[in-house]
Amino acid sequence: MRKKLPTLLNKPPSEIDGYSVNTDFRVWLQVDSLMQKFATNTDEQNNETIKELCDLVFITAKIPTLNKMKGIIKFYKGYPNYLQNIKQTKKAPMSMSFEHDINWIIIAIRNQSGIDLSYHHKTEFHWWEFLLEVQSLEDNHYISQLMQIRGYTGKDKELIKLRNKYKIPKKQSEIDLLEKVEENMRKIQNGK
Repeated sequence: MRKKLPTLLNKPPSEIDGYSVNTDFRVWLQVDSLMQKFATNTDEQNNETIKELCDLVFITAKIPTLNKMKGIIKFYKGYPNYLQNIKQTKKAPMSMSFEHDINWIIIAIRNQSGIDLSYHHKTEFHWWEFLLEVQSLEDNHYISQLMQIRGYTGKDKELIKLRNKYKIPKKQSEIDLLEKVEENMRKIQNGK
């Protein structure tokens, strides 16, 4: 009996619960931005944000909205266990933001893997593959060095000064963000 290949070697999905989705990393960078909005919106604003998210992600739209959001959250997390591999605790400062660092990330991926994801890139590049590229960046890239500076938690005054200089404007961590999004989804589901 042949065993199933590890998840990493399987082709990443192009569907959520059997429904076709936009898998391109550029779409999911927009999803990342909308998730930030969803985590901080009022309930009324969240209804509009959910609609925006669903319209952006799903190619076919005949799915109940709550099921769509659960699928979006799951897909957003990337390959199974992706978030478990992020070296960020709730106490550590945010060390990377797609919104603020996308240019440095794109350059690092190009320099390391030879994949040009800049505006020249016209074909789709799967979100999960993009996340794997980001996660596998070597320490010699500018973005990796920025992340080390931003993540510094020691007491050295010069390093703290440097960390403060390059810190990302206040934004929820990816882990906190998903917890808040799921909490807001439960409120909507329960009618509160």
